[in-house]
Amino acid sequence: MRLNIFGSCASASMGQSAFWAFVSGLFCLSSLSGCEHEHPQDPGPPYRAQLLVALPAASPEQTPTYSVQQATFSSLTGLKNLDGKFFRLTFGGELAIGDIIGSQVTQPKFTGGSKPLLRYDIDAGVVVPRDYTSLALLSAYYQYEQVYDKLESLTGLSADALLSENGKLNVLFEPSITFGSGLLNQKEIPKLNAAYIPGEKQFVLFRRSAVEQAPIGLNLQVIAHEFGHALFELSFFENKFDECDVAQQQFIIRGFNEGFADVVSWAVMGSADVLRNSIAIDEIASPRNFSRVGFDYRDLKAASDSGLQDEAVCKGQIYCIGTLFAASVLDAHRAMGRSNELADRHRTMREVYAALGSTRSAINTTDVSGALNDAKRLLASKRCGFNSSGLLEDRDQNDDVSGLFLRGFVASAAEEMRTPLCNAFAARFGSLGFSEDARSGVCR
Repeated sequence: MRLNIFGSCASASMGQSAFWAFVSGLFCLSSLSGCEHEHPQDPGPPYRAQLLVALPAASPEQTPTYSVQQATFSSLTGLKNLDGKFFRLTFGGELAIGDIIGSQVTQPKFTGGSKPLLRYDIDAGVVVPRDYTSLALLSAYYQYEQVYDKLESLTGLSADALLSENGKLNVLFEPSITFGSGLLNQKEIPKLNAAYIPGEKQFVLFRRSAVEQAPIGLNLQVIAHEFGHALFELSFFENKFDECDVAQQQFIIRGFNEGFADVVSWAVMGSADVLRNSIAIDEIASPRNFSRVGFDYRDLKAASDSGLQDEAVCKGQIYCIGTLFAASVLDAHRAMGRSNELADRHRTMREVYAALGSTRSAINTTDVSGALNDAKRLLASKRCGFNSSGLLEDRDQNDDVSGLFLRGFVASAAEEMRTPLCNAFAARFGSLGFSEDARSGVCR
């Protein structure tokens, strides 16, 4: 692809790792005459800009590609403030968090922040960023727009309805991070690149690291995943955040939350390989690729019970549970003869979202006995003060919570999807995570 910036001869062909070559070219722009004007005239909406644009994958096994090209914003109304109808970007500030659970943070407190500091020129009506930060800010906003533009097709919920429900969402762009809890200072802190803050209706794009190939804050797969957490909260938790609600802190449920978010990412981009474009480290990316899963629930259980945690099988237990859920949905999608084309992906996503919206009600009203009934009472209870990870992980009940959730999900699914889901969950979760009692009455 030919990239024309202020008449320069820079060009970029954006594969998985060529992004940084393009970025290095941006830094020379300060020597160009066009960079002398700090505040070029605002061309007004609809804004067109040179952006990092994600190109969907042809199959779940493939990764998307990225291309720097001209694109048009659909809802941006204020260029200098990066503010629009549905959400805004806030630059910098300080975010204090209590803990990290999957890609969600707990006990958040955000202070400071400012409007984005964009440096750009206008070339024939097109906004052209002068530096990396401006490109990243503009591109991040555009990626969020892509999710909003597809929202109704993905869920049946319009962007206007979401705006009415949640108000304008706020995206925190690269705040500095402090840990409000002393607990986290006593253990290794993983690099957190993007997150959703439940209850606050906020998204966070953290500072960049050297391991990122395509910066993760600009990765539409990751942004769609984080948006999936907001949809899970809106649907399964009825848009209510309660830190004492056992179901919201229970380990297995949080795992299914991660898996649902991965399904959203696939539905948007067509790829089940969620991380590889941003973190090309096989031991991190491969376990999250739910099109190629080399473990099942029994493997996770055995690794955990042996005291090895899940290092020998899959790193990141919550994500591993999620990977099995997402893989099962993909299995069911294929069993129904659906393709990886956008229309088929979105059809499955709408059905999954609809099923999720009725799952908790199905759990609460289902007639079960024994261990499943104990799990039902657990999920209906309130308990404040969880373990140091902010999670309720009772190993004796994890299996039954898993079975109860999957039972409720299958019972809430469209008729065409029930048998494929039952078969997929039975294969991936087995008799431990989806017991015969859990399947009774919903699987044929």
